[in-house]
This record gives sequence, structure tokens and C-alpha cells, in this order.
Amino acid sequence: MSTTHDQYKENGRADQLARHILCEFRQEVMEVLDDLKQTLALSREEFTALKEVVAGALDAELNTRPNQAYYSTAEAAGLLDKQTYTVREWCRLQRIHARKRPTGRGDALEWEISSEEIQRIREHGLLPLPERY
Repeated sequence: MSTTHDQYKENGRADQLARHILCEFRQEVMEVLDDLKQTLALSREEFTALKEVVAGALDAELNTRPNQAYYSTAEAAGLLDKQTYTVREWCRLQRIHARKRPTGRGDALEWEISSEEIQRIREHGLLPLPERY
């Protein structure tokens, strides 16, 4: 205990001691809160800067990709951040507009999806399931 506290005890002034302790505690709490406020302000600034960097990187990625007329299911899956199987199923279930193209591997045909359809999926989502399913 500090000498100030001992002086209060010696004089029998418990009330004054309690007020003094509360005043010291309040001052310590205010200092901690000020430190927290400064830390949060820095974190907010760092978060805003990081958000801008990520947005710029995404824009750069989208603008540097070659704009093809048609994409395979694997390429479309990469553009839409989905699995290739999922995109093939969307084609099969007619949830997206796609057509078959020859692959050069015998009778097998491969789905192809237009760049306009990729954009439509990003903006509006999938088509509803057809009646027959």
C-alpha cells in the first residue's frame, strides 16, 4: 500500500481513503480506455487500407483475365468459384444456358458456357429448375 493510504488509515479517515482509491482507479481506467481507443483507431485504418488493397487486387484480376467467347466447365468453375462437378450439373439440369461442343476425343461432347452467361450467373444467379425435373 502506498504511503498516502497509510496516512489516511492513521488519521482514521476511511471515507477519504475510499475516495482517493476510487480516484486513482478512475484515472487508471481512463488511461487504459485511451490506449484502447488509439489501438482501435489504428486497427480501423489498417482494415480500411487492407480492404482497398484486396478490392484493387480483385479488380486487377478480373481485368487481366482474357475475355473468351466460351468457357469449359472447368474454366467457368474457376470464374464462379465453384467445383467443376457443380457447373456440369447446372448444365445438365438446365440451370444455366450451355451447349455441347466436340472435344476431339471420340463421340464425347463437352459443355461450353458463353461469357455472357457467366456474367448473367454472377449478377442474377441460376435459372429455376425446369418443370420436368
